[in-house]
Amino acid sequence: MTIRRESYFNYVLLKASVIIDTIYGNLSTRNTNQKNDDSYTASISAETIRSIMMQGKHLQLREDQTLAIDRALNSENIITIQAPFGTGKTVVGSVITGSNVLLKHKLVIMTAVSQFTETLLAIDEFSDVTVLRFVSESASSEAASAIEVDLSKVLVKLAESHGSTMNSGTRGTCEKFLKGREHYENYLSNLDCAVFLSQEEREDYLLCERNCSRLLTKMIRLMFEYRPPSILCITAASLLNTTGKDGIFEGFLDQFSTVICDEASQIPEPVGVMEILSHSTAVQTTPLMTTFRSHPRLNELPNILSYQGTLHSGALEVEHRLILNALRLPNEKILFAFVDVVGESVKTPSLSSYNEREVEACKNLVEGLLQVGIPQTSIAIITFYREQNRRIAGFAKECNIKLSTVDAVQGREKDVVILLSTRTHFSVETAEFLFDCQRMNVALTRSRHRQFVLGHKPSLKQLASWAIVLEWAEKNNTIIKDHQIHKLFGESYIKPIGAVKRGRRMDRSPDTPPSYPGRLSYLFATRCYAYSVVPFTFLFSLPL
Repeated sequence: MTIRRESYFNYVLLKASVIIDTIYGNLSTRNTNQKNDDSYTASISAETIRSIMMQGKHLQLREDQTLAIDRALNSENIITIQAPFGTGKTVVGSVITGSNVLLKHKLVIMTAVSQFTETLLAIDEFSDVTVLRFVSESASSEAASAIEVDLSKVLVKLAESHGSTMNSGTRGTCEKFLKGREHYENYLSNLDCAVFLSQEEREDYLLCERNCSRLLTKMIRLMFEYRPPSILCITAASLLNTTGKDGIFEGFLDQFSTVICDEASQIPEPVGVMEILSHSTAVQTTPLMTTFRSHPRLNELPNILSYQGTLHSGALEVEHRLILNALRLPNEKILFAFVDVVGESVKTPSLSSYNEREVEACKNLVEGLLQVGIPQTSIAIITFYREQNRRIAGFAKECNIKLSTVDAVQGREKDVVILLSTRTHFSVETAEFLFDCQRMNVALTRSRHRQFVLGHKPSLKQLASWAIVLEWAEKNNTIIKDHQIHKLFGESYIKPIGAVKRGRRMDRSPDTPPSYPGRLSYLFATRCYAYSVVPFTFLFSLPL
């Protein structure tokens, strides 16, 4: 018997909502009655939560942000925070996490890693809180830059920071791990040369990796003894992998009583966590719907596509005037342009895709932006497909342009964003990845000032969500052909020749995209939070 995908999702949603209502509805009737009650009064409240200091600068929190924080700190069960892009959910999540540690003496796991960890460390009130960030080796190439609270850095510095309280045997273990890890990281930093390793070097690398792995469990135990973290920042996938049988954190996280889950952090589920929670009458929901990231006119499209008109713009147009006079967009009032690329994509053996015509169009667009004076650090390129990302990586590196895949760009933003959709001439049945609503929303909400989308209009128009984008773009006269890119920059535009930019090489090979762990295990937490990104966002606390 064949079950339609939509029917299956509805079935899962219904069953999950019934379970949530049954468990949490019986735990606290207060949350049920206050699901959307604006008259809510917190029992725990601190004036310091009304404002915070970030790296010495005062930040006054908005009323909706303080309400979300109060409700999170006073919730006995699950609370969800509906938080679209640019609403300050990273700050709110950071304040909730740190406050759980300082005010409620809870140990917290947070599944939003890169931006969240950096924000948490930047809040002066939490400077004494012990934070640990875990990023798997396989995902490290797409992770944020290494920081001092990363697991690998904490472990290698354990003897240096706590050696005075260790016995000689423990210090010896730490020093042995430090030596082996430094040797191992030398190999990791030169993966491009891995194919040229001699047999002796390969054996040395494998031996080094094996020795580090053998000592890792012991080092984790020593870390929890000498530097126990109050907050663990880890992706949802890594959390499941590391807490299962033989996982490096197995048995160490039982004392953590609160889990804050970012729905955008690759939580493996057939139906979105927020979708389930938003249908549950026992779950309290708090919205953050005022965004300050983008120019107000750039918010129109995501408001139509994902938020049904509920998104409000808090930023002023005068604050987002970068390149306002430098470009000649088809519609100067709409800071968006869709570039119709007349080319064909090619599918690789790994089932990814690339499009050489789109790569050249992207290069021409970047060259034009640089020529009219847009700083390199203000531009970002986002790709849907890893192979397309690989094909343009050399150019992006030479130009010092930030390059990301859609799945790795969550929480990031740039002044000018160029989005590459890549695929053409596909059937609707095989394009699920390209028109995933949450992925599209993330891709289209990273820009502060200008958004360019490159794609094949006839192909994308087959997909319902992309049809909405194209209909909006046509209505606002913001579509151009790829051969018209030069018109955006006026007569001063000089078209680049080939793949050479100012005589610099473009032939460097990018790093091989990382693989991701597939093994999943189960985690049971005493309490868990949740907040989300598209269209709504996060999961909060499961008392068992």
